Amino acid sequence: MTRPIIIIILTFSSLITNAQIINEITKDSIRTVICKMLSEDQRVRTEKVDVRIRKQTDSINFYQLTVLTKKFGFPDKKRIGDSDCSVNPFIILLHNPDKIIQTENYELFIAECRKGNISGWELGLALDRYYFHYYKKSMFGCYGGSKPCIDDIELVNKNRKDLGLKELREDEFKTCR
Repeated sequence: MTRPIIIIILTFSSLITNAQIINEITKDSIRTVICKMLSEDQRVRTEKVDVRIRKQTDSINFYQLTVLTKKFGFPDKKRIGDSDCSVNPFIILLHNPDKIIQTENYELFIAECRKGNISGWELGLALDRYYFHYYKKSMFGCYGGSKPCIDDIELVNKNRKDLGLKELREDEFKTCR
């Protein structure tokens, strides 16, 4: 009698999608997708590829990453394991600063950070890339060299706290001019 109950419990737990439980077959499939995404990401950067193709590739990769993240959580090495390729989809976030700042995406990745599925530093770096690119300043104190350019240290430290990062001291940033 206990054997059928155990089988039913295991079956239902393998069907859970947005939970921390991911079966090995699913992990292998996710790693394969991530490896293909990262391979394509690097191909369009190392070969002479038209910038429109690179942007299209970045968009497709970002879309795939958000779909995987919504369904399984952010697929980092600690959750899905490692493989022949360096499984770190964080680079896809870095290559999409315009998309990560959009409200729905921002909320998705902040939630993953709060769950511990993506580090606060990685997320802060990806978000800061947007602010640095468009405004030449840091909003999380993660991008822009060893001393990021910051206008409002109180706001930056509040943002860092939201990501679980320690506050910046005065000697760890420079004031923007």
